[in-house]
Amino acid sequence: MHILGLDFATKTGVAFGDAGSPPSRIQTETWSLPGGDADDVGPIMHAMRERLEDRLMRGVELVVFEAPYTAKHRNAMGRWVEAPNQTRRAYGFAAICEEAAYARGIPCLEIVTVTLKKEFAGTGKAKKPDMVLAAKRRGFIVANDHEADACGCFLHGVNVYAKQFAHLYDPINQFTRGRK
Repeated sequence: MHILGLDFATKTGVAFGDAGSPPSRIQTETWSLPGGDADDVGPIMHAMRERLEDRLMRGVELVVFEAPYTAKHRNAMGRWVEAPNQTRRAYGFAAICEEAAYARGIPCLEIVTVTLKKEFAGTGKAKKPDMVLAAKRRGFIVANDHEADACGCFLHGVNVYAKQFAHLYDPINQFTRGRK
């Protein structure tokens, strides 16, 4: 089963490959999307759609992405607010992904950030360096935390749809790699 794991952001983490491949053979990359800081989110949505459609046409059978999350910050008056453009981007990426996958008959899973961190790094409070370390301990080759999160999404897909290969990505049971 060919799985695509995604960590959406202006720098989107991507992990893709076959569930039965060793972690070092799962391809990772970071998509730097244009127009992320502007008020007009059209350019970044268009870039995301193009990248997704290109990737989905390569035999993807399952897409797993981290659920949209929007951070709150204090404004000048001390009130907690969300950045509207950040919210539009976060939910827009998820919507574009689900629609593009639906059009091709590809199932999508989303995983909540806390669950992703707990499954992948062992704690729901894992920080970016913890996620990178967890990816490397599992044998993935990642350049940054975006790719590490995408590997966590990929692994969630393995755990849900291809459990027979989960042992390949288990750092504790590395001695079982290659068996079965």
